[in-house]
Amino acid sequence: MRKSIYVIAVLFCLLTGLSSCLEGDETDYSIYRDCAITAFSLKDISWEVTTKNKAGNDSTYTQTVTASAYHFTIDQMRGLIYNTDSLPAGTKVNKVLVNLTADGNAVYNKGTGDEMGMLQSDSIDFTKDVKATVYSISGEYSKAYTIRVNVHQVDPDSSQWFQNKVEWCGKELQTPKAATFGDKVAVFGIQDGKLMVTTANQGSMSWSSLEEVQGVTNAAKYDNIVAFQDILYMVDGDVLYVSEDAVSWTQMQTNAPIHQLFGCNSNNMFAVSDKSFLISNDGLAWNNITTENPEVIPNQNIFSYTVPTSTNQSIERTLTFGQITESTDTIASAWYLTNGNQDGYSNQWSYMYTTRDNNNWALPNLKNLVVLFYRKYLIAFGNECLNGGKITSFENMLVSKDWGLTWKDQANETLDIYPTLPAELKGNEQEFAAYVDKDHNIWIMFCGSGDIWCGYLNKMKFAE
Repeated sequence: MRKSIYVIAVLFCLLTGLSSCLEGDETDYSIYRDCAITAFSLKDISWEVTTKNKAGNDSTYTQTVTASAYHFTIDQMRGLIYNTDSLPAGTKVNKVLVNLTADGNAVYNKGTGDEMGMLQSDSIDFTKDVKATVYSISGEYSKAYTIRVNVHQVDPDSSQWFQNKVEWCGKELQTPKAATFGDKVAVFGIQDGKLMVTTANQGSMSWSSLEEVQGVTNAAKYDNIVAFQDILYMVDGDVLYVSEDAVSWTQMQTNAPIHQLFGCNSNNMFAVSDKSFLISNDGLAWNNITTENPEVIPNQNIFSYTVPTSTNQSIERTLTFGQITESTDTIASAWYLTNGNQDGYSNQWSYMYTTRDNNNWALPNLKNLVVLFYRKYLIAFGNECLNGGKITSFENMLVSKDWGLTWKDQANETLDIYPTLPAELKGNEQEFAAYVDKDHNIWIMFCGSGDIWCGYLNKMKFAE
């Protein structure tokens, strides 16, 4: 009797313990009797690619997609098999062979009445959902599945743009400039003579109300703000200020006057004082770097990005672009610095266009110039070209694949497909701010109209 009670008690504990574990476990479990698909993938399939031939005409060729690289999820509870990452647009999925592991025999409905085929050997049409069933060897049990193969429906070489219907709260700002820091974006500008700012989460349409910037004057140089380690730095006069929220700014006690900021990399900030470059790893102590070509250091509308070099991921290259007040040049100013180690200060800033008279592809000096880093390339656009240049407002998106040395667009490139701006913006003369969010969307916010445009470059060659 005592032994029976003991056995019952043990069984009760096991059952209650098992129930507790199942209730607290979020893993998708299902019970099946020798009839289930346990692994699924597609065999290599073809993909149609359209590009430009030497004559500048569209040319289509077929390329192989390694479909096994696209993981398929098997949801046993819902009987659903699908790929989270869509196959490239243009992938032909009307005749596809599959790799399959199953307990039992797997068949599928061919879509013509009740006709069935063998899932493990047939060439299958996945342009629509496929209904499949696995039968146990005994034939006593079965399990049904729906197989869904997702394919991008957008041309992989296209630029997709959408106009948002929400009116931007910064529509009355003048000379706006966007700065990203952490997960936030801030847009600064002048309204009624006051320096104002509005902020939002990157990629969000919910902007804060315009606020007056606190702690600096209305003449602060917000056009060369630096986000160093996710904290914002800005110069007002010859004094450096810091902010964590873009609204309230605190003065820093530096050991040298700072005329303007010039970008940053992972470890250091860069600045300019009396036409000489400075370097600092904390914003307080600054040291000089030897300067060449000081007459072409940009002093307004600064854009700076840091990327690892293609040959050594541990070495960084900082790229800085901008414009020179009252310049009569038709090209903007472009500089680079490799690595920028604090020790020894041996790395120097170099001006890209030392032979600019012979550089037909230099960055043009556009009104309201914006330079953005998009995935692994640089892009630029703006209003009409200053000082006699030929580019009209929002006519083209310029792309640099060599770190800012040369800039091209679709109009002067016949062997590749380049991204474009929305046709509706051509000729737009409004001031604007722009940035790239963490999901690789390009945002353009216009002053005056308050229009917001969002776009992305759905191009395989721009993928990381």
